[in-house]
Amino acid sequence: MEPEADATRQALFREADKHCKTLSRKLSHGHGCLKGMAVAVIALAAGAAILSSNMESWDWKELPVFISSQFSF
Repeated sequence: MEPEADATRQALFREADKHCKTLSRKLSHGHGCLKGMAVAVIALAAGAAILSSNMESWDWKELPVFISSQFSF
């Protein structure tokens, strides 16, 4: 790798790290982390309630195909 490209890449990593630390600090300060966890739990519960209402109509043999298609990039 060229030295200029490597220096540019390192600068981008430093900038991203700075933003990640700032975001992490803001989320963990006070009750932000607790609020985020509560939102995640509520979203998971709502998703489970929606999915459980029509589980009888699922074709369980096609579930692995559906899951792998959702996570293929």
